[in-house]
Amino acid sequence: MDFNKNLKICVIGCGSIGTEIAFAVCSGRVPNMTVRSIFDIDKARARKLLSILNEDIILSDSITEIINDEKIDLVVECVSPSFVSNNAIEILQSGISMLILSSGALIDKNFYEKVNQACNFKDVQVYIPSGAVGGIDTIKAVKTLLKTVTIVTTKPPKALLGAPGFKEYENSIIDEKFTVFEGSAIEAVKLFPSNLNVSATISIVGIGPERTRVKVIADPNSSDNIHEIYVTSEAGDFMFKFQNKPHKTNKKTSYLAILAAIETLRSISESKLLVGT
Repeated sequence: MDFNKNLKICVIGCGSIGTEIAFAVCSGRVPNMTVRSIFDIDKARARKLLSILNEDIILSDSITEIINDEKIDLVVECVSPSFVSNNAIEILQSGISMLILSSGALIDKNFYEKVNQACNFKDVQVYIPSGAVGGIDTIKAVKTLLKTVTIVTTKPPKALLGAPGFKEYENSIIDEKFTVFEGSAIEAVKLFPSNLNVSATISIVGIGPERTRVKVIADPNSSDNIHEIYVTSEAGDFMFKFQNKPHKTNKKTSYLAILAAIETLRSISESKLLVGT
């Protein structure tokens, strides 16, 4: 991407996250960046966002239309891991960079390599925000010295609804917290594809999805989404805890994850000075 020009983005997914990101860019919170188009498989939702933005923005009809638009510099994905798996390669091969929020798709080693190859071949970038946690810089810095990484995620039961790993509990009366899942990050992301992008991101920058341990706890007395990260390494041991408020229109999403995506866009548009690893 040419950072000396005004970057034009396409926001894919017009739910809570995509809406907040589009508003941030259109309001000028992200300098040197313009929303050129939006896309959602739910056309009514996309039209609603378009009417609220009140900007000269294209409502794209398909992924094909997006990749054929030579003015788009960056696609912002706010959909799902399955969308990334099915469309990211084609988008990257068209010469468009991506900001991917559904990092769970990249936990598959073969797909991760294909994404890397597409980036190298077309000289484009993939950006993955830190999401609903911090500590990513620390984990990256000690990557070669890591011993163990464990993530404990606690959410209210309603924030886990719809996940395959929570299906057997959806009709149960839950009056005390309990462990829903315990295992590897690769298993966790399969069972909770829209709930545990944090686990995917940390495993990608750390010791890998097979060795990263994940515990998911449902707590009816918690209104927050809580992530605790425990790291042991030859450089020291680290503990991080993030008690996040959910977004007001989507209880499954931590507000911090949206803010992290917006800050990533800001860092892309202001690339002259970078802080952190």
